[in-house]
Amino acid sequence: MADSYATLAIEKQRDVTSYYNDHFNDPELHSIRDLANLPVINWPTLGLYHAFKALWRVTFRVLQTKPDVLTKTDLSMLREMVNEFNIAVSCARR
Repeated sequence: MADSYATLAIEKQRDVTSYYNDHFNDPELHSIRDLANLPVINWPTLGLYHAFKALWRVTFRVLQTKPDVLTKTDLSMLREMVNEFNIAVSCARR
């Protein structure tokens, strides 16, 4: 969700000024909030918990940033956090 928002904002493909408000009640966003509120003891590994929290912070910072202020650096940071989270998920599955 945040990746598509950042991509659209940077590429100026369409007006994304109300993107966050339009998606505020999406089940995907609520699921992410639920995960963010889980206590650390409910996570399979500490690494996965930290990777998710980092992704959570970047995701909401990107979603709440005005489209004309977003940069390609913001998008690359978001994608880096997604990759780190995916690595943590893979490690937790072992």
